[in-house]
Amino acid sequence: SSYLIKESSPKKAFAIFMDKTHKGFNGLCISRLTQAELAEKYGLDNGAFIWLSDTKEKNIVSASDLATIAKPIHEHLRKPQKNIIILDRLDYLITKHGFDNVLRFITSINDRIMTTNAILLIPLDPSTLSARDTSCIEKELKDLPHPTPHAVLPEDLLNILKFVANRKALGKTATY
Repeated sequence: SSYLIKESSPKKAFAIFMDKTHKGFNGLCISRLTQAELAEKYGLDNGAFIWLSDTKEKNIVSASDLATIAKPIHEHLRKPQKNIIILDRLDYLITKHGFDNVLRFITSINDRIMTTNAILLIPLDPSTLSARDTSCIEKELKDLPHPTPHAVLPEDLLNILKFVANRKALGKTATY
């Protein structure tokens, strides 16, 4: 699925991305930050990377054209393993290409995500777009699922469960 993470900082999106890549997902990071900045700021240390920039540097994959960005995304999604993609700085792409073109780009990528076993994360600071534009993106992407609240167990039941877990750890059974 494709998820919109509406927060002023992309920290939560990068935390999810890092968690999934450490659990075996094949990661692709597309960001306005350089790979060195991502490593320093978020601890990003693995996965493919595209720097959102017109600047061409040796040993750095960079692109800012939507078609050029779409190609490695489609190639990434062809891989048989579980894939995760983070697209950071949507506001940069909108400034460069216009909202309608970027919305078509997201729709196209989302269509491919829906037909594969992949996750797309798009962090977005809502203050960077108009309410109309934010609404259009919200309709295309899902909100992150909220974690299920943990049940509060009574103290005596919690103690019983701890006792059973300790007995199991010792290789012994807990009798009634």
